[in-house]
Amino acid sequence: MHVIHVVDGDWPLIIGDMQKQVAEKFITSQLAKIEDTKALDVEVSFIFGDPSIDIASTAVDLGADLIVIGRHRDRGIAEFFRGTTIERMARTSEVPILVARREPVAHYVRAVVGLDFSTCSSNAVSLATELVGANNVALMHAYHVPFKNLTMSTDRTGSISATDKRGIEDDIRREVDIWLNSMPIKIEKREVILHEGSAIDILPRVAAELGSDLICVGAHSRSWLSSAILGSTAHELLSYSNFDILIVPLCGKRVQDQIGKNEDAD
Repeated sequence: MHVIHVVDGDWPLIIGDMQKQVAEKFITSQLAKIEDTKALDVEVSFIFGDPSIDIASTAVDLGADLIVIGRHRDRGIAEFFRGTTIERMARTSEVPILVARREPVAHYVRAVVGLDFSTCSSNAVSLATELVGANNVALMHAYHVPFKNLTMSTDRTGSISATDKRGIEDDIRREVDIWLNSMPIKIEKREVILHEGSAIDILPRVAAELGSDLICVGAHSRSWLSSAILGSTAHELLSYSNFDILIVPLCGKRVQDQIGKNEDAD
């Protein structure tokens, strides 16, 4: 395990050195309190630079399987314009990022994966399956019906009729089957949970209903801007969800190695 602390490279050197000394003392004392780290080979590193860039690049240099980071620190208006450290990191990281928001009490048992039929989504299914086992992964897709009040029968709450809903979801399930068959890894076909509405509202709700302790999403959607912009679901989950979140990149050696391992097993 590598513990990395990045000191802001914009600070004068003398202030940066003082911050490093304080951080080193604090991290050492924290590690000593965590019983599980005593059996690990832990290496602590300090870097002067930009956390969102240098943590991700160091993870690649180290051949890390996973970046683990806690709830971000509120830095006020600066993050309104630039985004949080986690968000900036997730846009370009080649290594999956686990955002730990809850106090750990046990190994992960169940995971919910949000599907948008992208390559990132496929990678999220692969890593979630490896982490908790295929039988403990629930697949969920949230869909939106545009202009439904004008094109379909709706009740007072804006809900569409059961017949219209069945027709829409039958079409989505056919698309799910095509997508599952096209994935580079083979997973057992399973029922995908479908809900009309926003993924940011539905994913946490489904996770709570199923007793899941982890939400997995791809870093990018199918948008042509996906290489530059963090997917809206991942962005919103980072901002508002209280669940631990696994953000899986579009590519990267760790993801490709896992896909290759699953293909060999088949």
